[in-house]
Amino acid sequence: MKARFLTPVEDILITPFPGSPREWVVRTDIYYWSEVAKRTIHVPKNFITDLGSIPRSLWWLYPPYGKYTLAVILHDIGYWLQFCPREIVDAVLREAIVVCKDTQFTANVFYSAVRIGGWKAWANNSKQDKATGFVREAPGAIIVPRISRDFCPGNLKEISQGRGLRYER
Repeated sequence: MKARFLTPVEDILITPFPGSPREWVVRTDIYYWSEVAKRTIHVPKNFITDLGSIPRSLWWLYPPYGKYTLAVILHDIGYWLQFCPREIVDAVLREAIVVCKDTQFTANVFYSAVRIGGWKAWANNSKQDKATGFVREAPGAIIVPRISRDFCPGNLKEISQGRGLRYER
C-alpha cells in the first residue's frame, strides 16, 4: 500500500495550546499508513506538539508550520512513543513530507536535520520526560478551540479566512 493519510486531510484540526506560544493540540485523531514503517501510525486526539522544532534563525526559510506540518506531527508522536527505531521514525518524516506535497529537497533537508540533531530529543523522551511523568496529552476540557486547519498545504491565515474562520493567536 502506498504511503498516505487515512484520515482525510481536510478533517484534521489543530489548535494553539492556551498559554504556550510554541505548542499546539491535535484536535482530531490522525491515521497515516507508512510504507517505510510498514504500519499505521496513530496520532491521538489531544496530543501536544510543537510542530517543527526549527531554530528561530531558520524560520525565514522553514517556519514551524508549512506544507510539512502533518509530517512533523507524525514525527513528534514517533519520537514520543518510540514505536520503532529512530532511523525509521526519521525516514517516516521524509516520506510524509512528500505525501504532504512538499518537495523532495525539503524532505531531505528535514531528514538530514533530524538525523544530525534528533538524538537529544529521542534520548530525553525515552528517559527523562517519561520518567518524570511529563505528559504530551491535553485534557479536552482545557482546550479553547480557536482555529487552525489544513496545514498540508497552505498558509494558516489564508486557510482560516478562506473557510470563514477566525484566526486568533
